[in-house]
Formats: sequence, structure tokens, C-alpha cells
Amino acid sequence: MDAKKTILVADDIRLNRELFRSALQEEYNIIDARNGEEAVRIMETKPIDLLILDIVMPVMDGIDVLRYRSAHRDMQNIPVIVVTAVEDSDMEIQVLELGANDVVRKPFDVGVLRRRLENVISSCNAAVLSKENQMLKRLQHLEGKNKEYVKLFHSLLNHIPGGVALFEIRKGQIRIIFANEGVSRMFGYSQQEYVGVVEEDALVGVHPEDKEIVLRAAEKAVSSNQELEVTFRNQCNNGEYIWVKLTASIMEREEDRVVGYGVYSDIDRLKLMAEKDSLTGLYNRQMFEGLVEMELGKESADGLALFMIDLDNFKQINDRFGHLYGDAVLAEVAKRIASVFRTEDLVARIGGDEFCVLVTSPVSEQLAEERAGMLLAQMYLCFEKKEEQVCVSASIGIAFVKPECRYKELFREADEAQYYAKQHGKNCCLISGPVEQKLYRSDIKEPIVIRLE
Repeated sequence: MDAKKTILVADDIRLNRELFRSALQEEYNIIDARNGEEAVRIMETKPIDLLILDIVMPVMDGIDVLRYRSAHRDMQNIPVIVVTAVEDSDMEIQVLELGANDVVRKPFDVGVLRRRLENVISSCNAAVLSKENQMLKRLQHLEGKNKEYVKLFHSLLNHIPGGVALFEIRKGQIRIIFANEGVSRMFGYSQQEYVGVVEEDALVGVHPEDKEIVLRAAEKAVSSNQELEVTFRNQCNNGEYIWVKLTASIMEREEDRVVGYGVYSDIDRLKLMAEKDSLTGLYNRQMFEGLVEMELGKESADGLALFMIDLDNFKQINDRFGHLYGDAVLAEVAKRIASVFRTEDLVARIGGDEFCVLVTSPVSEQLAEERAGMLLAQMYLCFEKKEEQVCVSASIGIAFVKPECRYKELFREADEAQYYAKQHGKNCCLISGPVEQKLYRSDIKEPIVIRLE
């Protein structure tokens, strides 16, 4: 079964984001952003298969997102569908010139939107695969004609992040023709050492229990002319085994010989990347949702508390000190949030300056209030750079798990409580208790001054 594609929805209106999620979540993994700045940050840190982009948004609008995407090569392959209520042909021409793949008008028909998504993703995937095949077929052509060009091409492959190898299958024997530095580094060898190990038998390092699985997958791919995708254990130079995924395609067939290329992925590393936010080291949103759902499924879930934490005034940090400094601020804030809770509690960064915590044991309102006070004290900070200061604080919403509560319901209640706190002066917390709501303010008068290097 194919893995779900991931779609990023950038829209400042919560109802619109929920409509997209409701319409598409069965077929796709949905991540959402409240403005263009959040969308850009997500695209920089997560693999995104398609962006659904609103035009009119605060902080950074859709036009600026398209410009940013055009200027950054690692984002240029992310297809974009602009969904807007603005009826302006000049604007439509502008977004298409900036690289958008399609424009859909609001209100939209769900069936039409799904079909356009499928068409855009399919056409982009086909274009990428075509370019890869053309490049690698060109290598075959050059190999017989110009060894210098082949050497340059091999150098290019060595600069591709990740593991790439060229292989040959002849009379049932699989051998590696070329492996880039990404593959050899993954298994703990120098490039020359690794090629020496696998040049006669590509499966020499495969775990004995997995060799038959790999062989069957290769035979099926060759006979059906389909892409190979197989997961197995491979031995490293230090004798340990790691789990890897190999995705391979056939480039050329001769009477008794098949030539193709494969991409190796370190599953352990991918798992870590999939679980953690790369900036703060906290859980990311997707992993957090899954872990919370697991906690909610336990018999002892009633009385757990979800803290929704939003950093006040963070935009001024980015505006005055720059985004790199802003990233350092987020990392500092993440450490301070984690310090308030136990190691068994779940702490996550779920958006640009938004954090979420699930306390994994029953919490009284009094204890929740104490934790909120500690958070407000830890997050009332004044960052100083070259004699200029910007102060930040936190708006916090707390919701308690009720019988048969699910993640979306719990998240929505905490999010609404946090929104209420922000609208009522910031630097405070709204506790949405089982009986009544309570607004809590810290008595801390002076912020902690921090000078980041």
C-alpha cells in the first residue's frame, strides 16, 4: 500500500483549515499553517508533497510565499495550488508566473479539488521521474563515449544527499557498479572500501534472514518492470545491522543484463527525523498527535491535561533581530517549557511559535494552575541584542481529558482557551475546567533578561 502524500494547507482562517482537513484527511496527511511564515518554516523542515496556499494572509502572504519558494531550490519541486476567493485575473496570472501549478476559486467543490490535487501531484511525480531517468540514461551513454564526463557525473552523484547506487543484474546475480559517498557513509565505509565489498555481490551485507526477501523483490521488479521498494537489515563496517529502505528503478535492459539505480534510506534516522522537530528537539505535531491518541486510549486517561502554549510578541523578535535569532529564541523557549514538566510528559512544537504539552497522569485544577504559573514565569523573557530589547511572554490554554475524549476535541478546547487568554491581555492562562473556566495571571513583575550568543 502506498504511503499517504503529505499536504500543507496555509490559510489564516481556522474554519477553512478545518474544511480542508475534513475533505482530504482520508486520502492525505494534512499539516496546516496559519500564515505564510509558518508555511515556509514547515517546508524547510518537513517533506511536503503539495502546498494548498491562500493569498491573503497576515505576517507573510501567499505571493511572498511563492517568491520565497522560487528563490529556494529545495522548495521549487513542491507543487502549489492557490485557493482564493479573490477574483482578479491579474493576480491569477501573477501566481502562475511565480510557479503555482493551479488556481482554485472559493467556495470550491470538494470533488473538483480532489481531482485537481491528483492531477497536479501525478504530473509533478512524472516530471521528476522522467528527469531522473533521462539523467541516468545519459550516464549510460556517456560511459562508453567519454570517461571524463562519467567521472564528473560520479562526482555529482557524490554530492547528492542520501545514498545512491547504480547496479547490474546478470544471470540472477546482483552487483553494484557505483555507489556514492552517501551509501558508503551510511554503512561506515570509505567509498572505495564499500565498492570493493559489494562489486561482486550487492547482497553480501544483507542480513541472512532478509536476503530472500530482497531477491524476490528484485525478481518481481525485473519481470514486471515496476519500481522496487524493499526494507531489510544491512550490516555496517562495525558488524552492527541497521534497517534500510531501498527504492530502485530499471534504466536499461539488454538480452542478459539489466541496469538500474537505487536510493538507500536509513530508516532509523528517518524515524528520528519523523518524530522530532529539527529546531527544538521536541516532538513534532504529527508524532505528538499519535502519542496523545495512544494516551487517550488508555483506561487511566480521564483527568489528563493538555497545555496549549503560544509565544506572545514573537514576530518582533524576527522583525528586529532576524529569523536565525528567532530560531535561537524558539530553542531557548523549548528548553524552558520542557523544564517545567516531567520526562514522561509529552512536549511538542506544533507550529511556528506554538507548543503543546500533555501531562500523562491525572492533574487537579490546582496543580494545573501551579504548572501554568511556572510556565508564565519561565516564558516572561526579555531578549537583548546590541542594547536593543524585545520582551516575550506566553498565552496558555489548558483543557482536561473527559470520558471518551479524542485528540481533536481536546486540542480544540485547549486552543480556544489559549486564544481567549491572548485576547484578554496575553501573559496569562485560561484553565478550561470540568465545571468552569478560570483566568489565571502571573504575579511576576520583571522579565528574565537573556543575551543569546
